[in-house]
Amino acid sequence: MGAVLPFAPAAGTFTALTGVSISARKLGRTTEKRGGQLETRRGKERESYPAGQLPDTSRADKMPPGCRVLSLDAAKVRFKDGWHEVKAGVVFQAKGEATEPGEGGVRAVAQSYLAKVGNMEQAGERLYAEAIRRGVDPAEDTVTCLADGAPTNWAQFSLHFAHRVEILDWYHATQHLWAAGKGLFGEGTEETSSWVAKREAELWEGHTQLVLDSLRQAAQGNHGEAAQGEIHYFETNEPRMAYATFREKGYPIGSGTVESACKRVIVGRARQAGMCWSQAELQGVLTLRAELFSGRWNQAWSCTRPPPKVA
Repeated sequence: MGAVLPFAPAAGTFTALTGVSISARKLGRTTEKRGGQLETRRGKERESYPAGQLPDTSRADKMPPGCRVLSLDAAKVRFKDGWHEVKAGVVFQAKGEATEPGEGGVRAVAQSYLAKVGNMEQAGERLYAEAIRRGVDPAEDTVTCLADGAPTNWAQFSLHFAHRVEILDWYHATQHLWAAGKGLFGEGTEETSSWVAKREAELWEGHTQLVLDSLRQAAQGNHGEAAQGEIHYFETNEPRMAYATFREKGYPIGSGTVESACKRVIVGRARQAGMCWSQAELQGVLTLRAELFSGRWNQAWSCTRPPPKVA
């Protein structure tokens, strides 16, 4: 209950359902304690993976061969010392094909989630561990890595997954086209819409070089500063924008799944009115919540009990 709801309504709901009275404070402490125990257990598992002590992945957890996708993102949460990013990750299987700009017909199935109160390096370690738990061999298997343009995302993919296809989220790429178009022709003008539509069509068909040529030409004219500012972004991410090839192979090109993970796992529980967390408190809650949304609650719950004392 504490993983799903704020502690006060969780306590009220628990009492109404069971007839057992519990305070919000007691429910909160219990949730955080159990989440902390699970966090400790999962941490020991992650430490064992580089040494070759891999999990005996259950049939329910293991993904079959195909397009196995990994993604990272972040959402801001208020802590006692201010607002900080909390990292989210998702591992899933992609099905279908993209037929329209955006994600089109590609859908995510069998998602599993992670959340980390910390830096992107720590989130990358969790993504690595989650991929292994889902049956991926990072040394042998090719995975699809999907993210926005933040360099820290690509650095983690590169560090942990030797064989990968990197894809820049379509929506973030088109946002940069709109930034250039508005700088060239102004906000809300017909010229902006027309220019961006042409560039989007080129990008959709995988003609990134045509997009770059247009940006370079526009940068030489009046109001070309915004176009000039976007050239580096498209040059850096050009290999990740082969959208026609990606669509042909059935890869997803939109990061909606990990953005949904941010909302479901983090924002939906941690960013409600008046909430202010410590790092340890929130991590325990989010670790429980990630397991819940991953469909592994029964497995996870047995790991929340402290180890038996040795006589």
